[in-house]
Amino acid sequence: MARTSNIERNLKRIRCVEGSKATREKLQEEARVLYASGEASFDELMEMSRKKQKLKRDASPTRIRKRCKATGRPRGNNFTGFSRIVLRKMIAEGLVPGVTKSSW
Repeated sequence: MARTSNIERNLKRIRCVEGSKATREKLQEEARVLYASGEASFDELMEMSRKKQKLKRDASPTRIRKRCKATGRPRGNNFTGFSRIVLRKMIAEGLVPGVTKSSW
């Protein structure tokens, strides 16, 4: 079982990303328009980059960690949401429909 502080920290990051999502998208769209115009100077492009850097570090979606739904262990599976260890136990117990443990 993962420490509660790690799980809570990840939940805090998720809330921070959701809160700053609109601001981040707005800045990205402004940068795209400015760059696509072809008339932007280097200084203007750097200013747009600085505005984006002023957001909190935890506001970036890449900081969110995928965690197991059952145990909170890091590196949960994308498809199921469970870690490989929990998924293997569930398969062995027959809790996952359509999957059987091979024996020969």
